Amino acid sequence: MAEMEVDADAAAAATSADESKTAEPTAEAATAEPAAETTAEADLPSLAHTEKERLRFEVELEFVQCLANPGYLMHLAQTLVLEDENFLAYLEYLRYWKEPEYAKFIIYPHCLYMLDLLRDKGFRARLKDPQVTEMIHSQQFFHWQFNRAAATLDKAPSLAQAPVEANADAGGESMDMSA
Repeated sequence: MAEMEVDADAAAAATSADESKTAEPTAEAATAEPAAETTAEADLPSLAHTEKERLRFEVELEFVQCLANPGYLMHLAQTLVLEDENFLAYLEYLRYWKEPEYAKFIIYPHCLYMLDLLRDKGFRARLKDPQVTEMIHSQQFFHWQFNRAAATLDKAPSLAQAPVEANADAGGESMDMSA
């Protein structure tokens, strides 16, 4: 271990000696050096600020989407978080996610509906009941199961017809889909 420290110190000394041999102390170099540092220092705060905004966006997006989970909502209700005025104010602030430029990032759209429902004091109180939470979960499941299937069935005929029409337009024989 001591040998590695000695080698590192020797390498650092050799590097600084090489730099001092090649560097010419001119007036231009002396003035250019601080300007470069000033530019880099000016960029660092803006990069950190942008990173901070990106992190905040991701955290708020993830939290808003957690509101689609009825079990999580029950936990918030049972631990009395949903009775905290500061938390309710935060939920009001998060309503900006309903705007189209933000809503396009939402994967679980039920979270936006829950964000609206959480404004109702009675709904927040009922979330403490596991049966209510289970009913919400069941309704979400049925919505995803049957509405997704209905949407697929609605699109299926148009998708099946597209190749037939394209083939007929191209002068080919059209296929009889009724047989």
